[in-house]
Amino acid sequence: MPYAYRKTMPRDSVFVTDDADTAERERGKGRRVILVGDDGISRGDLIRNWSRLSYRNPAASVCVRDESLADLVNSLCMRTMSNNATGMTRSRAWVTNLLANLEQLTKWPAAMALPNLMHGKIAYIVGAGPSLEKHKHLLPRLWQTGVVFGINSASKHLSCHVQVNIEANDLTPKIDPRWATRVYNIACDPVHFREHLPVEDKGQREPASYLPIWAGEVCGPIERLTRVPRVACSSSATTAAVSLAHRWGCNTIVLVGQDLAYTDGRIYAGTGDKVTSTGYVEWTDEAKTQRRCAPLPQRLHVEMVPAWGDSGEVLSDLGFNATSAWLTSAAKRLSARCINATGGGRHVPGWADMPLASVIPNRHGGSSPSAVLKDAARGMPTLDYATLQDWALTKATDELLDMYAMRDVLHLMAKRRAHPHTWPPYREANETMRHRDDLRAIVKRCRSELQEVLESAYG
Repeated sequence: MPYAYRKTMPRDSVFVTDDADTAERERGKGRRVILVGDDGISRGDLIRNWSRLSYRNPAASVCVRDESLADLVNSLCMRTMSNNATGMTRSRAWVTNLLANLEQLTKWPAAMALPNLMHGKIAYIVGAGPSLEKHKHLLPRLWQTGVVFGINSASKHLSCHVQVNIEANDLTPKIDPRWATRVYNIACDPVHFREHLPVEDKGQREPASYLPIWAGEVCGPIERLTRVPRVACSSSATTAAVSLAHRWGCNTIVLVGQDLAYTDGRIYAGTGDKVTSTGYVEWTDEAKTQRRCAPLPQRLHVEMVPAWGDSGEVLSDLGFNATSAWLTSAAKRLSARCINATGGGRHVPGWADMPLASVIPNRHGGSSPSAVLKDAARGMPTLDYATLQDWALTKATDELLDMYAMRDVLHLMAKRRAHPHTWPPYREANETMRHRDDLRAIVKRCRSELQEVLESAYG
C-alpha cells in the first residue's frame, strides 16, 4: 500500500510510522521510531505518552499509510508547541506570583509537612464536573462523614473543609471557599492570599486560614529551601488533592463531580459552557471576561472514551487524558482505597465505579476536620524571616531564572549547532533572551516589594 502522508523533519525529531518495514529501516539509521498499529503501540498509548516520546523536539517526521494517523500526529505536535508557548507565557506569572507570595512562608505551616493529619478518614475530592448536579441532595452528607476537598469552582456547590487551588489564574470569581482552610499553591495568584472570610457571629470578618503547598517545576527552589516536599500532581488540582489526602492519612479517597469528560456536551456544573462533538467550545460571556494568563481554547482535540459504570462512551479530550493517566498510576501506588463516585463522565482505570449513596457512611467518627485544620494552620510557620530574607536576596533570582529562561536558550543553541541550515533560531533565541530580561526585571521588582513587606512586618 502506498504511503498516504509523508513529512520529514530534523533527525532529533521522533519518527512516526504505521509500517513495520519502514520502522526497522529508520531505526537502522539511528532514528527514534514510534511504530503505531498491530505491531506497535495503540493510538491511545501514543496520545497518552506523546509528551514523553517527543521530549527532544515538538515536531515529528511522519510516514504513514493511514492519513487519519497523520492528522492525529500533527494535532499532537500543535498541542505540544502550544503548551510550550503557554509555559513561556505563564512562567512570568508563576515567577511573579511565587515571589509575591513568599511572605506566606513566614505565616503558615506547609500542608505537606503535616503527615497523618486526617488519619483514617474518608476524603471526598469534589470537582465541578457536569455530573455534580445529580448529587445535590447528597452533598451535605459529605461534610458530616469525611474531609471534603473542594476543587476550584466546586466550592460554589457545597461546603468544603479544604479549598485546593494550584492555578496561576485569578479564580476568585469562580470560587466561594467560605470557612474552608485554603490549600493554595505558593505560585497561585496573590489575590488568593489577601482574602478574608465572614464569621457567622454578627457578620464580623477575620483572616482566612492557609496551609500552602508547592506544586510544579517553578516551586523546586521552594522545596529545596524549606525541605518540605512538593505535592505530587499533574496540571490538575484534583491530582494535588489526591496526593494531599494520601499524605494526610485518609484511608479512602472518593472522586465526586470528576467527570474528566464533557457529559452531555457540558464543561462544568451550573454553567452554560459547552463543547460540540467536533471539539468547538461555546464559552459564556462570564468565562470570556475572566482574567487569565493564557487565552481560552476555541477548539479541543476530542475523542470518545469509556464511560463511568460501563455505560458506553463519553466525549473527552487530550487534557483529561493526562489527569486520568495520573489517577490510574496513583491508584497503583497509594495505600488508600480508590473510588470514583462521580456517577457520570469517564471511567478511570484503577478506581472502582460506585454510586455516591453507597459510599457515604451513616455517621462520621472522630474529631471535626474543621477544628483539626484550624489548629494545624495555627502551628509553626514554614520558615523564619531571616532564612527567607537571605534566600530572596541572594539566591532567588539565579535559581528561578536558570530554571525557566536559560534552559530554553541552551536548548535553542543546541538546535542551531545540530542543524545550522534547517534550524537557525536566532530570532527565537533573541525572544528568549528578552523573556529572560523581562523575568529578571520582574524578579528584581518583586524582590524589592517583598523586602519592604518583610521589613514592615518584622522590622
